[in-house]
Formats: sequence, structure tokens, C-alpha cells
Amino acid sequence: MVAEPDDEDHREQLLRRVAHEYWVLGRTQADIAQAIAFSRPSVSRLLDEARRRGVVRFAIGEPVDRDHGRERALEDLLRTTGPGASALTACRVVAVLGRTQAGDQRLLGRRAARVLAGHLAPGQVLAVASSRSVAPVVASSHLLPPLGAVVELLGSGRPDRAGRGDPAGAELAAATGAAHTPVPTAFVHRSPRRAAAARARSSVTAALQQGRDAHAALLGAGSTTRFDGTGAHSPVEAAVLARAARDGAVGHVLGVFLDARGRRVPSAVDPLRVGVDPDDLSRVPRRVLLAYGAEKAPVIRSAVAAGLVTHLVTDVDAATALLGG
Repeated sequence: MVAEPDDEDHREQLLRRVAHEYWVLGRTQADIAQAIAFSRPSVSRLLDEARRRGVVRFAIGEPVDRDHGRERALEDLLRTTGPGASALTACRVVAVLGRTQAGDQRLLGRRAARVLAGHLAPGQVLAVASSRSVAPVVASSHLLPPLGAVVELLGSGRPDRAGRGDPAGAELAAATGAAHTPVPTAFVHRSPRRAAAARARSSVTAALQQGRDAHAALLGAGSTTRFDGTGAHSPVEAAVLARAARDGAVGHVLGVFLDARGRRVPSAVDPLRVGVDPDDLSRVPRRVLLAYGAEKAPVIRSAVAAGLVTHLVTDVDAATALLGG
């Protein structure tokens, strides 16, 4: 075993290295000891010395991954947007790092998972409007209690396509060991006749009812320039989105377009979609909206005004846009 060095500069460099690897990189004392050819007790003594000499300093304060000032300002602002806004309980504004989009989305997903964990008891049911927006929560599913079931709020595809592009709800159920209840049909159909036939099926009716009876819901929000699932599986043409925007829509929740005051904007999508209606969401006690990016500010405001949101999880960009700069 190599002896501990006496040279002062060398020792201080060693203190910084050991402290960085342990507290920043999260390596174990045993791994560090092996890397520097020291004993584990020696590493423990080095870590104690690093704290004693101020190489490592601990501070207690507000979590740095949240912008508490914007959270309070946003709560005050959004609660004035309309009668339904009184349902809003709390806002969480995540101070993303800006290094990578995926990394920032993981931070947002983790915060949404923490909010859900605070309002779900073991064995309860979580309803999910699967989309790209809510997918980051899957990586933080370990924060959730053991769930009774994860149910879809929207058509999630035919059962024979399971495992091919599974919705976020299915991934969340698999990660938490919960049962998964899909809505076994497409979200958007090619004709009103096909959509009506799908809604009439007992398996679809039962799944949608389970979503309405859930203890909490995780929602995303879309703009008028994008509708998740467009293309071969959900034929929502760009012209339909443009028409909705011309008619006053600022975005959509659960596939239903809303104007700036949270009122429904009828669109060509309405007779084609299969999913829980936004008007039925009030039956779900906790409704967490995960939406981020400055472009989502109008639909966030709209969803809150409509009374669809009890908890908002967003980022600084969206919060800044909502607060007017």
C-alpha cells in the first residue's frame, strides 16, 4: 500500500481530487481508494480533512433547481386568468442547466415525479396523457410510490402493436411494476364513423372510465403548430392546426383546442379523437401539467384558466414568457 504523501501542495491536490470524486461524482470510498492506491480508512480521513479545512463547504438554502421567486409570481398571476384558475394549487419552476435538451427534460421530469409522489399513496391510480412532453417522468419513476395502476387518458393504439413505440404510460407502469390500462384504439381516427365505433367498444369505455376515476393525472399541452401522433397513425393535417389557430386556439390539452381564456375551440379533430374529455378532468383530484418552453406559455395560461390544472411544472423560459419578460 502506498504511504500517504507529506508534500503540502501534493496533499492539497489530493484533498480536492478525493472530495470532487466523492461529493460531485458520487464515487464510493472503496472505488476512490482503489483508484489512488490508498486504504479506504485513509480515504475517509482525507474526506474528513477536506471538510475541516474548508475544501468542501456545505450551505443550507433554497434548492438551486427551483426558481422560487418566479414560482410565487406565477402563482399570483395565473390565479387571475379565469374562474377555473382557482383550482391551481402550486407552480414549480425548474431552473434547467441548459447543457443538453435531454438533460433539462430529465430535471423537469424529476420535478413532476416529485409533485406526483407528494399526492399519491401506495396502490392508487395515476392517469397519463401520454405524449413527448410527459415522457421525461419515466426516468424518475423510482420517486413514485408503488402504484395500483397507470391508465391512459387517450387512445393508445391497438393492442397488437404493444411494444412498438409504447406510450409513456406503459413505460411508467413497467418501471413502477404497476398494472397498465391502455385505451385500446387510436387517439385520432381517420373518420368520425371509425372514432364513434371505437368509443362504443366496451374495452374502450371501461378504460376511459378508469381514467376519469384516477387519483391523479399527468398531462402535457400542445401548441397549434404540433399535434403529437400526426402522420400515418393520427391524420391531423397542418391545415387543421392552422384553421384552429385562425379560430382563436392557442394550443390543445387532451387533443381539445382552447383559446386564450380557456374556452373550447371546435375543430375538425373533435369527432376523430378518442380520449377522456377535458371537462371530465375535474373529477381527478390532482392534475399535474408538465409543459415547458416559451412557446407553451399561451396554452399553459389557457389550461389553467380552464380549471384543468392543480399543479404546474414548467421551466424558466415558459415562466418568463408568462410573466411578460
